[in-house]
Amino acid sequence: MKQLKILGGGLLFAAVLMVTVGLTTAAPPQPNLVEQTTVTPTSGDNKLPSVAATNGQLAVAWTIGNSGQANVALRPETSGTFTPITLGTINTGCSGSGCSSTYNNASTQIGTDNIVHYVYVQAASSIHYRRQLPGQGFGSDVTIATGQNFANKVQLATGAGKVLVVWRLSDGSLSYTMSSDNGVSWGPVSGIQTPNPSYSDVKAAAATDGTFYVTFAGGGTVYLAQSSGGNFTTNSVAGGDYYFSSVAVGPTGQVYLAWRSINNGVYYAFRQSNGSYAVSNVFRQSNVNYTTAIAVDSQSNVHLAWTSTNSGQSETYYAFRTPTQDFTTPIIVSNEGNGLKADVAIAADVVNGVPTAHIAWESFVGGQYIRYARVTAVGDTGATPTPVPPTATPVPVTPPVGSLTLNSGTAYVGPQITARITNTGGPATSYTLTDNGQTVSSGAFTADGSGGQTVTFTLPTTPSCQAVTISGTLNGPGGASNFSSSITFDGDVKASAMAVNPNLVTNSRSIQGATPAAVTTNYGDSRFTRSTFALVYINLLPGECSGLKSYIIGSSTDPLPSPSDSRWHPYSSNGAGVVNIPPSIKDGQTYNFQVFVQDVVGNVTGIPASITYDITPPTVTAGSNPVPTTATGSGGDIAHLDLSSVNVNDTAYQQVAHAAYWGFSVLVTGQSTIDSGDPAWDQYGVITPGVIGANGLDWNLYFANTTQPPATGKAYYVHLRFVDGAGNVASTVINSGAVTPQAFSSRMIQFLPYISH
Repeated sequence: MKQLKILGGGLLFAAVLMVTVGLTTAAPPQPNLVEQTTVTPTSGDNKLPSVAATNGQLAVAWTIGNSGQANVALRPETSGTFTPITLGTINTGCSGSGCSSTYNNASTQIGTDNIVHYVYVQAASSIHYRRQLPGQGFGSDVTIATGQNFANKVQLATGAGKVLVVWRLSDGSLSYTMSSDNGVSWGPVSGIQTPNPSYSDVKAAAATDGTFYVTFAGGGTVYLAQSSGGNFTTNSVAGGDYYFSSVAVGPTGQVYLAWRSINNGVYYAFRQSNGSYAVSNVFRQSNVNYTTAIAVDSQSNVHLAWTSTNSGQSETYYAFRTPTQDFTTPIIVSNEGNGLKADVAIAADVVNGVPTAHIAWESFVGGQYIRYARVTAVGDTGATPTPVPPTATPVPVTPPVGSLTLNSGTAYVGPQITARITNTGGPATSYTLTDNGQTVSSGAFTADGSGGQTVTFTLPTTPSCQAVTISGTLNGPGGASNFSSSITFDGDVKASAMAVNPNLVTNSRSIQGATPAAVTTNYGDSRFTRSTFALVYINLLPGECSGLKSYIIGSSTDPLPSPSDSRWHPYSSNGAGVVNIPPSIKDGQTYNFQVFVQDVVGNVTGIPASITYDITPPTVTAGSNPVPTTATGSGGDIAHLDLSSVNVNDTAYQQVAHAAYWGFSVLVTGQSTIDSGDPAWDQYGVITPGVIGANGLDWNLYFANTTQPPATGKAYYVHLRFVDGAGNVASTVINSGAVTPQAFSSRMIQFLPYISH
């Protein structure tokens, strides 16, 4: 009579069933040890055996650390010797623990089609695969995964022509790859959600329909991941001081598990029709160490093996049960003497109508070997049992442990939000997400291959640049888990846009009271180049908390682009773009367009902007030319130009309360007049932004000289041109009268005006 703990269902506690079975007097089958031998011919670093048996064929795989060999031995199930075949090397390109056979192990399986599959780890970084078709030798070595970070504990399963290979990584997580054509080609490497990652063994099994199961333990909890060809879904089976789980699948798709507690012994579980697991502490031995191994044959008989020091020394144990009879009394199958036994593996088959178990383990008796035992079940399979109604005792079920990631962990989010709910605890059935008490998303919790579920929803209206806290609850049969996460809400774009003339660098992001213009006529100064484009300055305004991401310059009639529009340009800190003025815009006309701006969270807005196309220079008139001029300064080296009779007009550039120009250009020569297009303007002229005051212009002759050093007693002339906001230079040059310095000030810099060139 055994106690079975039933996990799952919709209750906080699972039920423990006390099952009493009524039987006929027929004798139950008993295990019979018919063979015990050594697989490896010599002692060495022989590690981690793997066993497979199907249709009369037997395979044992293992690796040898000191020689670097990945080996397999094949023979018939009922007789014969083991002859090792080396199928690969585990230590190529490795050093230190990366060469150890403790980590670079091998695994084998035999399909119902008699194809032998073999996989091994090389240098803790790559996974290699080989297969043997019926009647042939092993095919070529295929690398199915590379660049794996300390890959170890590789396992193989096959069913319905599909092959699974799964392994652990350095952080304890699991990765896998699959083949859907019996190992001919392989899919990408993917991950399995691995709660409480550890270096505990990972085991795999396959159902006849190709459904794969992977079991592992972490943090004392046994987990089972399932896949039907897509991503794996991971759930916890039982929690306690549980480690080294193994899995098998019967011919009807029934899933069986085994694991051990070092103090409480061996546990056995099977999945029931409602999806929960019936769990039984079948063998209450102490000091059950290392691994458990479980297998199911084609008659649904369950075979179980483990290692323990229960007898006073380390031994390998085996027990057996039929679908109608409980487990037999365990027998010891390791008769080689006193010494450590570890890392047991098992395979089961029905050979000539007799249930048969093949068991392999590491033996440290007289060296280090892989040893093997064959056990058959002898006796009547018994009658159909008559169950007695169960009684229940409450046992806690592990509650879920939820966490929440908003918008992939970014600092800001727009109205549309993506939330990732992750469960690292017991089973979860539903979730709820709320914002300030208002439900924003809820429903069934369905974990994907990474153990989480991603949902999207729209936030209620929230003032921009304020933190939003989303609270969540995961519900499961073991209870509920509450969690939360915060993010800053950014509801719209705060930005401005302005087009400016690219010729005038000081005509930057603002021109007070002015209408910016676009081009110049290039009147004698190559620093103003004629063009049909303008710079567009995009400024972040107060209230834009996530920052600007990209922009599009479009026409005034363009609709609002989507965040995925291919025309988006990255926004940089100088915020400058370029707009081209179409040929249809003529002199004096204004080109209207739009600047679309997207912020970091994906909000998009359109900002109207304009630029005036101006190729007409200012008109300049003067009551006299040269204008009245006087010499000032201690040496008479400052020319003062009286400009009271000078008038400047530019229709496209009207500056409020000031003259109609952007700035002026100054040149000093030794001749009384000079043409506006003279090359000397390019070489020696000084460009000055701003408006000349009502008192006129003072200009220091020392620093504005031409080709020779300033000389006393020599007449100099100051020449002046006016520039409009587009960089158009007036053709009329205002000339000063002659100024003859008698000396040059030693502090001439104080008399210099502000210059930009």
